[in-house]
Amino acid sequence: MGFISDLAASTGQNEQALLLLVTLVCVFPIALFHRFFLYRTNPTLQHVYGIVAGVALTSIVFGWYDMLVYAMSPSLVVYALLFIFGPSSTLSGAIFFSMLTYLLSCYSVFSSEDYDINWTTAFCVMFLRITSLVMDLSDGKLPEEKLSRDQKQFAVRRFPNLLEYLGFVWFYPAVLVGPTDNLSRYLAFTEGRLGGDDNGRVHSSSFGAAAITFGKTIFAAVLSTVLAAYFPSNLLITPEFEALPLPLRWLRCLPMGTATFAKYCIAWGLTEVSCTLVGYSYNGTDKNGKMRWDQMNNVDVFGFLTYTSSHGVIDVFNKKTNDYLKRYIFKRVAFLGNKNLSMAIMAAFISLWHGVHINYLIVFILCEVPMVIAERQFWPVFENLAGFTVWTAPGLLRYPLILLAWLYAHFFFTYGSVGMNVLQWNNLVQSYKNIFFCCHIAMLMWFSTYALLIPSRLKKSPQAAAAAAAAKKQ
Repeated sequence: MGFISDLAASTGQNEQALLLLVTLVCVFPIALFHRFFLYRTNPTLQHVYGIVAGVALTSIVFGWYDMLVYAMSPSLVVYALLFIFGPSSTLSGAIFFSMLTYLLSCYSVFSSEDYDINWTTAFCVMFLRITSLVMDLSDGKLPEEKLSRDQKQFAVRRFPNLLEYLGFVWFYPAVLVGPTDNLSRYLAFTEGRLGGDDNGRVHSSSFGAAAITFGKTIFAAVLSTVLAAYFPSNLLITPEFEALPLPLRWLRCLPMGTATFAKYCIAWGLTEVSCTLVGYSYNGTDKNGKMRWDQMNNVDVFGFLTYTSSHGVIDVFNKKTNDYLKRYIFKRVAFLGNKNLSMAIMAAFISLWHGVHINYLIVFILCEVPMVIAERQFWPVFENLAGFTVWTAPGLLRYPLILLAWLYAHFFFTYGSVGMNVLQWNNLVQSYKNIFFCCHIAMLMWFSTYALLIPSRLKKSPQAAAAAAAAKKQ
């Protein structure tokens, strides 16, 4: 495309990334047409409109051949299997692992040594939609008493027709970069049960919510552009970085991590605007009766800038994918009886879902999982020794403790995200070498100390210890 090529050349941006962002903006009028002319009309018409729009948008960005041959075909195969054999736990497991194998095979064929924006970008989100639906359909065949609370909420009791299925999988506001969602919400939307009824139309308060989200997205775009200019994703392997004293290298890592985060906020923010404009983001009302439009919110821009724990990252970044991981991976391997093992399986899956580069395994298994475990171990020990938490610390002591918690969480996020920025193994090793593998060494030292030197009485939080003591008395 001549215009996109010229714009990319003049701004120094990646052409494919720029095409993706421009297309995400072009979804706005498509969503508005749906809002004003198709909302609460025949659901079949809405399914067809959504499928055509989804296929057209992905074809513009990724190419019609790749989308129809490599993405549409497996979608239809899965539906055919469900239709012929019927949903079951055995079939859902077979489809999950077959789809994962197919996705990994496609990654190995189509990926390069850089971060790729191609048809697998959209298909990896379709994978989440399809596999979650398959498991929800399987749950729908089970008796209520055998289901957990989450399973009861999302179980699908009625088998969808082909248009409903494709409309959900190819849902146009979120087909390009996600986030994922569930079939029940999609059908509620096409049947006119979402949108905050305003005399048969989507409630007008959605415009204000969309404007706020768009403003946050512009903020993220400015933040990403400014920080990336001074702290690029390959910062850790530049000669200028290597020449700095070690403490300055560590400090310069923080804005690089923020720039990485802000980059994702742009795409997800634009998607949320489209979902809000069409009414899909409606999420009921708060305790004051104010309408909420955050159902498709996948990232909390300002929450990211202020979080102080590893769980804070999970709560504010890629939230819908994290929901999928908890609901369809972590909780479904709970029968293993070990949370750390369940977490490792979840991390292994999400690393494979991202791609075949070994760096993804490093990010999620050797960075994220140890970070969460170390944090879970550290704070009970701190609370037992100090007699207070970070947030209940006395007087002015609270503020330096909060700052230290903030630095820990943000530095570890940045440390882990290095593998997302430099996908080549030698560059990753060089990056960590230039900051002396500091987080890996710190975690090894902590785990050794925790296992060998810290007495068991300090390893339980005071609340858990008190509850155990009370239980013994009874």
